[in-house]
Parts: sequence; C-alpha cells; structure tokens
Amino acid sequence: MGRRWVVDIFDLWLDNAADLGYVDEDSLQYRFVNMLEYSSMHISDKIFVITETMCEFYLEKYPEVHEEKIEIIPFGVNTELFSPDTNTTNNGSDIIYTGNLGTGQAFIPFLEAFAELDLNLTLSIVGDGERREELEKLVESLDIEDRVTFVGLVPREEIPERLSSAKVSLVPLKTEHSLDYARPNKMLEAMAVGTSYIASSVKEITKISEQRNTGVATCNERLTIKDAMETLIQNPELREEMGENGIKVINEEHDWEVIGQRATNSISKLVRE
Repeated sequence: MGRRWVVDIFDLWLDNAADLGYVDEDSLQYRFVNMLEYSSMHISDKIFVITETMCEFYLEKYPEVHEEKIEIIPFGVNTELFSPDTNTTNNGSDIIYTGNLGTGQAFIPFLEAFAELDLNLTLSIVGDGERREELEKLVESLDIEDRVTFVGLVPREEIPERLSSAKVSLVPLKTEHSLDYARPNKMLEAMAVGTSYIASSVKEITKISEQRNTGVATCNERLTIKDAMETLIQNPELREEMGENGIKVINEEHDWEVIGQRATNSISKLVRE
C-alpha cells in the first residue's frame, strides 16, 4: 500500500525480562514476542532507538539489519518541570535516590558505602517497591537509620525540588544485567536540575559521564562508591561544573521539543523517499 513503517524502541523489555528471570527464554510467551521483534526489525523502514549503546545492541543481535535504518532519538525530559531554575530548600538531604526500589537496582554497595561516610551526612530514598522492607532492614543493620529517610511515594511535582536541593543523586544499577543501553530517567532528571550524580558503570552511563563530565560512573564496589561520594560531597566546584554540563546535555539532546523536531524531520524524509 506504499505506507512506511517506523518502529520506536525505548526499552529492552524482552531481553531485560529474560535477564532478570521474569520469563524463560524457552517459554511460548518469550518465543512469540521475540518473533514479533524479529519481524518488526526486518520489515520496518526506520527504527528509532534511544541511545548509541542500544543501537549497537540491536546491530549485534540482528547483524543483517542495515545500520543506516537505525536512528538515535533519545528519551526526553520535561524541562519545564525539571529545570535548573527549580527552587531549592536548605533542609534537603545531602544525597538522594529517586525511583523504584526494585530488582534491577544495586542498592546494597551504595548503602554500605554511605554507612562509612561522615556521620553528619543524610540520605533520602524517595520511592517505593518490592525491596523496601529488605532495604529498611539493611539500613538498620548498618546502624544508619538516623541518617537515612525512606520518604516513600510523593507527587511527581515534588521531585525536582528534592533533586535540586541535594548535593548528589544516586543511580544504582545491577551491572550483571542487560542494562548497558540505559540512560535512566532518574539520571536525566538530576542532570536537568543541575545536580551531579553517582551511577553504576553500565556502558551508556559510563560513556556520557566520561565524555561530557556530567557525573561519576563507578563499579558497584563499596570502597569505590565511598570514594566517589566523598569526592563530590567535598568539592562543590566539581559538583557545580558537572551540574552545568548536565543541563547543557539535557538542552541539547533530551528536550522534548528538540526530540520532536528530530523525529518529525526523520519521518518526513522517509515519506518523501
């Protein structure tokens, strides 16, 4: 019928589900969805992916797919809500985590590292999930319950101010799973308000952290994380530099208006061909 087909991929749901043990690769469900993915990748005229690392993943998984068919259209941030002009408060925590308390997060080494920091430093954990009780017990066993606050779920409108008021945001991910492609929303939102981050060193996070100096990517090892926390907490000039770099990256690559124009241009060109 002459119509063009564009596939927009913003997460590796299928591969992540198998890697995290939620689905068996031999199951009927996995094989059926995998068949749909295979067909989509081969029949489509254009494939949008969110990061360079995700592009590399699919080129390796489907080597017969032409590279020029894949285009990187990043995930965006609401820059009106998450803005460098966000108000800050003096009673915010020194360090913050925002997001799901789930299977894919590497909380344990980050909490163990925090337990060895200066006793005056505080950590807020904003969000909820299946591991909350486990993490509360860990905090108690580390004897840091007076410095760690489990805030729970809050209205999304409160997140920017909480992020902006913190010195450092945490992005802990389990590096043994298929998360190399990810630029997590929690990291992008911290960057948007100008807050530096410490993140697990999955491939895409390491790449942007080193190339653009927006935060610190570290292995999930207690002493290395502790060193990163101490470095950022003790160096406000470095935090400010990383924060400014993060804002620049968001404005250049993750503003929805910019992303929308890129996608529109790509689709318009495809239609004209």
